[in-house]
Amino acid sequence: MQQFLNPYKVRNRIVLIAAIALLMALLSVTGFSAEPAALLRNFARDQLVIETAGGSRTFKVYVATTNQQRAQGLMFVKSMDAGEGMIFLYPEIAPVAMWMKNTFIP
Repeated sequence: MQQFLNPYKVRNRIVLIAAIALLMALLSVTGFSAEPAALLRNFARDQLVIETAGGSRTFKVYVATTNQQRAQGLMFVKSMDAGEGMIFLYPEIAPVAMWMKNTFIP
C-alpha cells in the first residue's frame, strides 16, 4: 500500500524550519549572543567589596540602575567568571520581587 504525505504536515514543518532559520538569522544580526560583553555592554562595571568576619571579598559586578537594565538582568548570559556578578540598585528602599527569567547561570 502506498503512503501519501499529508501536505498540511509538510507545509507546517517547512514553516517551522523557516521560522527557526529566520530567528537564528535575526539573533546573529542583532549581535545577540551568550557572551556577557555583548549582552551587558550598556551596563556600568564596578567593584563590590563585602567585609566579612573572615576578611573582605571583592567582586567585579555589572551595575543595573535603570528599570530596563533591572528587567534584563542576566537574561541569556550563559557564563561568567568566578568573582563576577550583577548588583541591582534602586533609587529608594522598597520591597522588591524578582523573577530570573531566561537566566542560565546560578
